Amino acid sequence: MMNAPLSYEALEIINFFNQQPSRVKGIFNEAAQHYKRLLYFKIYSRYDIKLPDNMALNWFRFWLFHFGSIATIYTNRFGWLAMPYGIESLDIYYQPKEIIVSSPSFDRPKKGLVGLNSEIIKCFDDFYGFENIVNKYAVMLAACDRSINTNVMSSVVSKIIAAKNKKQADDYKEAYGLATEGNPFVTVLADNWDGLEIRSLIGDVKSDYIADKLEDLRRCLMNDFLTEVGINNANLAKRERLNSDEVNANNEEVMALASVALENMQSGCKRLNELAGEELIAIELRDYPDTKGGESNEDDTMGN
Repeated sequence: MMNAPLSYEALEIINFFNQQPSRVKGIFNEAAQHYKRLLYFKIYSRYDIKLPDNMALNWFRFWLFHFGSIATIYTNRFGWLAMPYGIESLDIYYQPKEIIVSSPSFDRPKKGLVGLNSEIIKCFDDFYGFENIVNKYAVMLAACDRSINTNVMSSVVSKIIAAKNKKQADDYKEAYGLATEGNPFVTVLADNWDGLEIRSLIGDVKSDYIADKLEDLRRCLMNDFLTEVGINNANLAKRERLNSDEVNANNEEVMALASVALENMQSGCKRLNELAGEELIAIELRDYPDTKGGESNEDDTMGN
């Protein structure tokens, strides 16, 4: 459709190739893909989704959270199905009005009229999902891992030992190798060891070692992500014991995105259930178990 709104991906492509100064873009590599998978699992854990037996939970969550929305449509053969969809037409508010779904199991594509034989469940008002948030933090977390690996490897200090000839060099190499393997004592000829001077190839290693700071940064980034998607996390800005007011200080921030997503998803579920005449799908925030052994309530899971 020529008059359809631009998708998020299209907007990102336009931004990527823009001419004006833009933000620094990270590298999306294998490590970032690992974190992307991990972060999505964390988002999945926040929502308790109840589906009928003929709807696969992994399929439903994938399309809903990655792509932002999923359609439900009634078919004579399969009953109610949850499927990715295309848009045939929009209403006056640019909301999907007519949709089309396809599957190898269908004789032909199925068309749905929203409110009559189909409904759409979405995460956010703009029909996009968590992809931009997950990609952002996956790239940064992967960059932390790369920096930690580089810093740890560069912290390995090589030694320089001046030898008079190859035989002496071989003796030094063997002795140093045995010593670094943890042998209780190593013997060498006294003539070979007199006047020996060992120097480090790299000077002050301690000043160059920042892996511990990068570990803290990675934890802070993960906590920032958890706060954005509505999952309780520890406040690393304050090391000492927190009082209850400090623990609950950012409840609103933690629940901001999760509340919007939950409201949208529950609104779609309500319309679907009214259309179907039964409770087909229910979505709630998950109550995490209390680590002390009791059941937690929702207020306890909000604070940072």
